[in-house]
Amino acid sequence: MINTIAGTPDQYTSNAVELVSGGAVFADAADLYSGVNPAWRKSYCTNIVARGYAPTTSDSEQNAIWADVQAKGRAMQAQAPGTGAYMDEADRLDPDWKVNFYGEHYQRLSEIKQRRDPGGVFYCPTCVGSDGSVEDRSSLSQVSRFYNAYIGKQNRALSLNQHGVYRQGSRANRERGMANHQTIFRRPVLKWEQRVEITNEYGETRTEWQRPKPLRDPISLLAQLTPSAWLYFVVGFASWSADAFDFHALSIQSTKLAKYYHTDNTQISTAITLTLLLRSVGAAFFGLAGDRYGRKWPVVINMLVLGLLQIATIYSGTFQQFLAVRSLFGLFMGGVYGNAVAMPLENCPLEARGLMSGILQQGYSFGYVCAACANLGVGGATETWKTVFWIAAGLSIGVGLIRIAFPESQQFRERKASEIKSVTPGEFWRETKLMLAKEWKMCVYAIILMSWFNYYSHTSQDSYTTFMKTQKEMGNHDASIASILMKTGACVGGTIIGYLSQWVGRRRAMVGAAIISAFLIPAWVLPTSLGGLSASGFMLQVSCTRLKVRPSHLAILTTFSFFVQGAWGVIPIHLNELSPPAFRSSFPGITYQLGNMISSPSAQIVNALAESHLIVVADGKRVPAYGPVMAIATAIIAIGIAITAAVGPEKRGSKFETVVIGQQTAATYAQDKVSDLEKDDEAVEMETVAEVKR
Repeated sequence: MINTIAGTPDQYTSNAVELVSGGAVFADAADLYSGVNPAWRKSYCTNIVARGYAPTTSDSEQNAIWADVQAKGRAMQAQAPGTGAYMDEADRLDPDWKVNFYGEHYQRLSEIKQRRDPGGVFYCPTCVGSDGSVEDRSSLSQVSRFYNAYIGKQNRALSLNQHGVYRQGSRANRERGMANHQTIFRRPVLKWEQRVEITNEYGETRTEWQRPKPLRDPISLLAQLTPSAWLYFVVGFASWSADAFDFHALSIQSTKLAKYYHTDNTQISTAITLTLLLRSVGAAFFGLAGDRYGRKWPVVINMLVLGLLQIATIYSGTFQQFLAVRSLFGLFMGGVYGNAVAMPLENCPLEARGLMSGILQQGYSFGYVCAACANLGVGGATETWKTVFWIAAGLSIGVGLIRIAFPESQQFRERKASEIKSVTPGEFWRETKLMLAKEWKMCVYAIILMSWFNYYSHTSQDSYTTFMKTQKEMGNHDASIASILMKTGACVGGTIIGYLSQWVGRRRAMVGAAIISAFLIPAWVLPTSLGGLSASGFMLQVSCTRLKVRPSHLAILTTFSFFVQGAWGVIPIHLNELSPPAFRSSFPGITYQLGNMISSPSAQIVNALAESHLIVVADGKRVPAYGPVMAIATAIIAIGIAITAAVGPEKRGSKFETVVIGQQTAATYAQDKVSDLEKDDEAVEMETVAEVKR
């Protein structure tokens, strides 16, 4: 072979001449059936001309390259008429493919094809007999589509192949009229265009840079959801809200609990740490159960047991019993997130995912607001913490009972009705191990990202009520109102920034929200003047007249929470899009809860550092330094989030909603059956050829 290449790795032209025939090959030409294409029996060499281009090449440039190769092909065909081409490096869209690929043998091959495969099960665009199937692609079997996609992947380069005749290769997606699917992968954060991978109905792909689609108004996006999609969303939101209420019933009442068990806030925060540590175990168990069996019953079991454990907490007579129950509580709490998030998003239209992700994540903030309202309603007496826990127990059990009344997710109902009746433990773990071997880097990245995010929220909120009571000298009533206003801003922020992420991108939305929140930190922990009122301050004018803090500070507090939870609003859909499609319950749940586990000491760290360093407040009293400690820690975390999100991947628009455990096993089984059929067919074909020769 003699090969010459000119250009750069991104834009080049290659010309290769290969000696492929002569000698014994020519001697075999007397046997009419010694080759599919008789051109191979009279050509000494093949000439291949190729032009390569970068994934970022525009359509107009690609069209020019395509036209150039076609022109070279016509010239070479004129030089060596009547020969043929090697189909693996040729253009599947060539109108003369029957002659160029099979020559005078096509008619005989077509007769054999009709006799051995009358139903047209085996198909590729340039296979013998394909002209009888291509007009009605919907009639093709799954095997046919598999072969079509396989052949398309072999014809990716632009090439020209001649055994004395031309062949130009194919961009895999040149065929017009195909239904395309777009997935957006990692791109530079500061580059507005998006690198999009376009996949057609046959699984063939190409990439190009595109400007984001215009952002649609939220009302039209909400209208896209079907009644069943709304049902799954409401159940998922309620489950996540009840889960958050259960958790915050402790964190916002840490001062009451410290008095009740005759200890300090640092010791009470140990219960929070234990809960966070064990949530990852529950996420793994119930997440994998949700991926294997369906979303319904893992959610039902989680919510019912959480309610019972809230009741058990009320009857914990000693601090050791209290810690033991909260540890067990963490196991079941960890199983909620993955299933509660996967269920609504896999039934959500593609364009509405960003908006619905933002609303869904704010179930956490909504649960906090409900817990704070309950705490406000029962008053500041020590024993009142039990009433809040009774409310939490009722909510969790109620959600679990309601979920029983509604059906399983559609994907799992379809799997049960299809040939995939059940997934054996061996098949399940085989697919799980294959996923981990392939996606371990993505798993590590997601865990790092979620560690930052969980430090972000727990550091800025778990001790904030204590901060307002000690450093701001607010009572239980005022601190609860401030917490409610803070989380109200969080609900709005998560919804808006989740919605915008559908346009600006998931990573860009997270990076922007984290950076803005970092700039708000000084105003977040320090009282400000009235002139510093933010645009959202008007909502707080009436509420703040009774509080011992200026309206401007609460306005900043609300705005800060807007961007903290705004970044969080992107997380549900971002994790589901990064997730291996069949593991979209376990992957988001485990990575989220492992991040929780890594960040579990955050409340203890903040409390310990604050109580070991005292500052002087306005009235001359020395109080724990919650403000400075939380400010420094949150600033570091916000920067960490911005950097990690900026360098990470993004798969906005990925299709994951129809994939469930067991399909990969079934696909592998089908592929093995196809291989067996090929071998059998090859043996029969050889017998037929021998018969014809006789």
